[in-house]
Amino acid sequence: MHREELQPCLLEGKQPTKRLVARCVMGFFDPLGLLSPFTIHGKIIIHHLCRSNCGWDNEIDEKSWTLWQRWINLLPEVETIRIPHCHLGGAKPAEVDPLEVHIFTDASEHAYGCLAYLRAIIEGEVRCSLMMSRTKVAPIKRQSIPRLKLMGAVLGTRMSQTILSTHAYQIARTVIWMDSCTVCSWLNSDQHRYKQFVAFRVGEIQELTKWGQGPPLQSDGDWFCGPSFLYRPQKLWPTCEVGFEETNEEAQGVVLFHGAINVEPISSWAKLLRVTATVVRFIANCRRKRRGEPIVIAQATTKQQQLMEKIAANHESVKAPLWREELQQAETILWWQAQWNSFPDDMSTLTNNLKQRLGARVETIKKSSQIYKSSPTLDDERVLRIGGWLANCAESSLDKRHPIILSRSHAVTQNLMQHYHEQFGHGNSKTVFNEMRQRFQIPKMRPAIQGVFRLLDVAHSTRALDDGSKVNDEILATTLAEAADMINTRPLTYLSQDSGEVKALTPNHFLRGTVSGADLEVEKFSTGSAEALRNV
Repeated sequence: MHREELQPCLLEGKQPTKRLVARCVMGFFDPLGLLSPFTIHGKIIIHHLCRSNCGWDNEIDEKSWTLWQRWINLLPEVETIRIPHCHLGGAKPAEVDPLEVHIFTDASEHAYGCLAYLRAIIEGEVRCSLMMSRTKVAPIKRQSIPRLKLMGAVLGTRMSQTILSTHAYQIARTVIWMDSCTVCSWLNSDQHRYKQFVAFRVGEIQELTKWGQGPPLQSDGDWFCGPSFLYRPQKLWPTCEVGFEETNEEAQGVVLFHGAINVEPISSWAKLLRVTATVVRFIANCRRKRRGEPIVIAQATTKQQQLMEKIAANHESVKAPLWREELQQAETILWWQAQWNSFPDDMSTLTNNLKQRLGARVETIKKSSQIYKSSPTLDDERVLRIGGWLANCAESSLDKRHPIILSRSHAVTQNLMQHYHEQFGHGNSKTVFNEMRQRFQIPKMRPAIQGVFRLLDVAHSTRALDDGSKVNDEILATTLAEAADMINTRPLTYLSQDSGEVKALTPNHFLRGTVSGADLEVEKFSTGSAEALRNV
């Protein structure tokens, strides 16, 4: 404090820089924390300067300047403090009853800390003296008061272990005091019920100490001598009249997603999609029936017709095949089911963010998540998709700009990969990878596709060409054309899954400018669709 560069700021009222403030605050050598009520306010000033992004050689702002003046005005009082060298006042060990250590922990929105008092009975007289204290400023990222009080409890627990391992006298009992019902509830519950922030700290405290709920504490004592109730007999100490109750604050959320379809027994993507679309239609028919509207049914088979006659299903109905909207909604439901089953924590986090009000704190995906690097986001249908720079590519479709994220091990994904294999005639796994990559993001997709390819029977593709009909010139020409198209869809270059390119280069790009004929747009001004298709 007597350095020449600090004198203008301490004595002449000059506004200091952040560097001079830090030099002054850190100039106190107080390893036992005996001056913590004073030094913590200096640390809070540095904390405020860090949050305001003040430069090291810039003068502090007005709010920090007010705090600084209030702090340096306490310096003369600090110089008058006198602390005895001995806790017991020179008493002999034989004159001292069993010693007790009482630790108090607390927190505010700015800081948290703990302090320890040594309590002894010497010749019938209770004596208490300050042993040490620890204080820390609150993290820059804002935390709740219960979390800060829990951090203070951890600090107090660690300090108790330091005292027990270094003190020369035999400590009979250590008592830790706290006035937070929430923290006491955490400490008397199973740590695995709570989120990692709480669980890890509760586990550390439970391993070292045993806690019970304490009474409300009051600051009615001197800093160096402790609260007044420590000087009374234990039966007159404050007690807690109300027991603690379990709290769900910081408890881990359990996500339950009830899938409409059991996808495991269904081994065909087309069948799975139609079954799900039928469920979608059934739900819609229930709503139509409630509104008194005709229901929509498909063409019934003979067995279905017999069943309908038995149950006297004589409701007014309209026959129609599965609509495109129903199939699209069925796809969305299957995406939901696969994503909630595979990424429950990520889906829960992103869904909760959508429900937050504008300006509220948004949760982020954990770095340990397997899809963290994909910058996952939810679309308007709440389907999990990839974010990234392709969002600005307006000429591409939504699936190409934001591919759907799926897990390689889910049954929906397995059926989907098998469907793509069958669609391209089991020709080549690179072709399947190139086609699926344009719409889906599947972690380790290439080995997953190769695994499905090995499981499929090669004879299946042979039977697909031989359907029992007589082969004529037209069928042979069509088959050869399909085979040539499959070969021409094979990528010419290797493309990694994380590449920024949407498609891999194929021979079809040179022949017709795109990978498959499905990407071609039919001429709008042709006289008919048949003529337009012939012009492709």
